[in-house]
Amino acid sequence: MSKSSGDRYSAKSLALGGSHSGQSCSEPFLETLLWIGDHQSPSFRSVYDFCSIYSFQVATRSSLQDARLRPVRSADAVVLCRGDRHPVEVDLASEVMSQAPLAIWWDLLGPLSLGVRSASCSGARRVPYYGLAEELRFHWPSSPRLSQSRHVDPEFTRSLVVLAASAVDAEYYLDMASDAGLTVFWARYREASRFRNVGCYWWDDSVATAVSSPLWRERVHRVDPDGRASHRWICHSVSEAQEQDALAAGISSVVRKPFRADSLLAPMGCGINDYSRRGAQAA
Repeated sequence: MSKSSGDRYSAKSLALGGSHSGQSCSEPFLETLLWIGDHQSPSFRSVYDFCSIYSFQVATRSSLQDARLRPVRSADAVVLCRGDRHPVEVDLASEVMSQAPLAIWWDLLGPLSLGVRSASCSGARRVPYYGLAEELRFHWPSSPRLSQSRHVDPEFTRSLVVLAASAVDAEYYLDMASDAGLTVFWARYREASRFRNVGCYWWDDSVATAVSSPLWRERVHRVDPDGRASHRWICHSVSEAQEQDALAAGISSVVRKPFRADSLLAPMGCGINDYSRRGAQAA
């Protein structure tokens, strides 16, 4: 990255002000989302994290059978994760859908199920895993947890600080986030405490190597003393124990390199279309 490009995002030349352009917030809010199926695999976890932030509450069920036995009748949205191409029991899916007749139903297609042509039940909308955040923001432009519980700017989730050792290390993240319409800044670790109203920190492993949970907590608290932001650690191969140490200390998710852009953008409320469209406009 050139010096002028690095300065465009640097902590020394910018301050996070909290006044951003974006979608206006209006009711109704997304109060209850029912998530059926896998929410732990890399393909779905970042999307699930976003849903947990964006909706007032998330009810999880391991399968359609589990959802039938433990109905969530107040659900405003239902997400059925389809991790492979195995057919869904249409009658069972329809029965679950009838338990929450006012809910919007999405079939969330993972990488291995993107070629599935049939919906799980009548009225279900098929959407790729990287597109769900955009769908939610379209139907419910505001988030109750952000606009009510946390009393922060509705654009809070779309403000981002990239923590990296140098502008070169941060370059890809900055361009990706900027092209997706996020308010983004770069900072070295020692500079990060200058920022306010940050929705998310992306920790590159150029500044964040694997450490114990106590040291991770110290890191996170130094940059986010109020504990209001989410944190994503982006790193090369780490052990399961090292990942668990980070998660236990407040890291929201661990993203391994190489990664797809949507694994970072989806929790920020951006679909891959945001990234592709804005990048094309800037070209």
